[in-house]
Amino acid sequence: RIYHDGSNSFIQDAGTGDLIIQGTNTLIRNNNGDTGIDINEDSSVDLYFDNAKKLATTTGGIDVTGAITVNGAALAGGVELVKTVDVTSTSTYTPTSGTKFVTVYATGGGAGAGGINHLGGGGYGSGGAGGAAGTGIRTYTAAELGSTASVTIGAGGSGGSGNSAGSNGGTTTFDPAGTGTTITAYGGGGGRGIELNYGTLTGMFGSGGGTSGAQVQIIGLCGNANALNTASGTTINTLANTGGASFWGGMNSTRSASSGSSDNGQDASSHGAGGNGAVAYYNSGSVNGGSGKAGLVVIMEYA
Repeated sequence: RIYHDGSNSFIQDAGTGDLIIQGTNTLIRNNNGDTGIDINEDSSVDLYFDNAKKLATTTGGIDVTGAITVNGAALAGGVELVKTVDVTSTSTYTPTSGTKFVTVYATGGGAGAGGINHLGGGGYGSGGAGGAAGTGIRTYTAAELGSTASVTIGAGGSGGSGNSAGSNGGTTTFDPAGTGTTITAYGGGGGRGIELNYGTLTGMFGSGGGTSGAQVQIIGLCGNANALNTASGTTINTLANTGGASFWGGMNSTRSASSGSSDNGQDASSHGAGGNGAVAYYNSGSVNGGSGKAGLVVIMEYA
């Protein structure tokens, strides 16, 4: 039935079944020609405000243009990074009020390098460099994160004294109180020390650490061995072996020793990186390996 009752016009389904309005593309407009609803064949249904599209259905859900208001409270039209938190010591993390999700970067501790006990003579060499820690990256929703998270920061490994090996880096963990998975980032392996009398020796470098529980898992680099000296001694390389680089970078420039001298290994400067090995060249006495750098957790909050 289509009729007017003296005040309003009606299109009324007075029979059984549904009222069906059908077309290839169906538009509902006002008297000014502004579109209110646009039904597209095999595609979206679009809703308009004053001829401006605000909501469209998609194959995966809906696409909204502008802000959303629920029960009088406005929601942001999207999310944005509002704060970055660096955690460098074992502690409890509490997210900022209003945080919708966080992305966490967890890195273990870098390993220490090996030292040298140089007995004199014509020897030259370098202690094994420390390996870098692994880094795990994971994104948590507010429900997965929960009200707090327990953070443990892995310590940097110590450099070896004399011909002792460097110690391994410590393990870093990020354990949310909610339903999310714990990230574990393992420290690097310590470099081996050497006892040097005569000839060419270099300590075995330490391995890089891995991770578990992360969506992105980055293995730390092994300690690096510079070009080995030849057994005949015709080529003399007096550079220290350099520690492995972590996700946050490597360590300081390589140390070297001149004839009749030796040098302690250099400590790592980037979080999770391994220390440099000690280096000696025609000198006697003990020198120590460099220490690894402690781990780090970086939390990026989005609201």
